[in-house]
Amino acid sequence: MGERAVGHFAKAVKATAEPAELPGDPDAGAVLLTRRGDSEGCVVIAHGGGNDRFFGLRYIIQRLLDARFEVVTAHLAGHGCNGADVFTLAHANTRLDALVACARQRSRTCAVLGQSLGGTLALDQVARGQGGDAVVSVSAPCDLRTGFRLGLEMGCLVNPAVYRQIMYVGPFGALPAYRGFRRSTFPVRTPNSLDYLEAFASAVEATALTERLRTATIPSPVLIVHGERDGVVPCTQAGELAEAVGANARLNLEPGVHHLDPLLTPRVVTRIVHWLQKLTEVRPTAPNPTPDGE
Repeated sequence: MGERAVGHFAKAVKATAEPAELPGDPDAGAVLLTRRGDSEGCVVIAHGGGNDRFFGLRYIIQRLLDARFEVVTAHLAGHGCNGADVFTLAHANTRLDALVACARQRSRTCAVLGQSLGGTLALDQVARGQGGDAVVSVSAPCDLRTGFRLGLEMGCLVNPAVYRQIMYVGPFGALPAYRGFRRSTFPVRTPNSLDYLEAFASAVEATALTERLRTATIPSPVLIVHGERDGVVPCTQAGELAEAVGANARLNLEPGVHHLDPLLTPRVVTRIVHWLQKLTEVRPTAPNPTPDGE
C-alpha cells in the first residue's frame, strides 16, 4: 500500500493519517490515525504474519477511533510492499518497542493490540518487561508447529461483513497465506529465503512464551481473545497463555469465531473496545456503529 492507499484507508475510517517516524527504520511504514478532538489513549496495533498494517483491521480501527483512541499501526518486520527489511524476531521486537515509544510520546496512556503473530509479539513484549499499560492478544499462538485445519477458516468468508472488509485484495488475496501459496499483495521477506511459515514458527518457539510469562512480573492487565473454531491456532493455546500470565489475565473464548475474523466480528470488537475504555477511563462520544449490512 502506497501513500494513496493510506489516504483511502484513512477516508474509510474517517480519520486523518500522518507518518509516524521510527528513527532508522524506514520500512516500517508506521501510520498514526487520529480524529479531531481530545484523545485520551493511543493503541498500537501489531498485525498477523503474512498480512500488512491494514489488512482485516478496518473495523477495529474504526471502532477505536469512535471511542476517542488514536491508533498507530505499521508493517511487521519483513512485511509490506516495497520494503527491503527481513523478518526476524529481534527486528520485530525492536519495531514494536519503537511503536510503543512513539505512542507514549502522543498520549498519557498506551495499549498494545496484537493479532495472531502480532499477539505473540505483544505478549513477548510483556515478558520482556516492556509494552503498554494494557495488552490485548487476539488469536495468538504459543506453538505454530501444530497441524492446521484451514478448512475451518473458509467458514468466515460466508459472513458478509467479514467478506466486505477483506475483499479489497480480491478473492485470492483474502485466502490465508499457507506454505507455497504466497500472496503477492502481502510479501514476506525472510533471511536466506527461509519458508515464511517456518520463520514464524521458529520465532514463536524462540519466545518460549508460556515459560517466560510464568516467571515475569506483569503489572499491566492482559486480555486474551481467541475463537473456539480457530483452524490455525487451537484455542487451548489461549488457555495456556492466560494461565501463564496469571492473575492479570482475562480470557475471552469466542464461540463460532475462526482465526481470521475476531477483529471483524462486532460482538468481539465491542468487548475489546469496552475493556480498553474501562481501563483507560475513556468515555465514547458517539454511538458505536456496526459494519455495513449488520
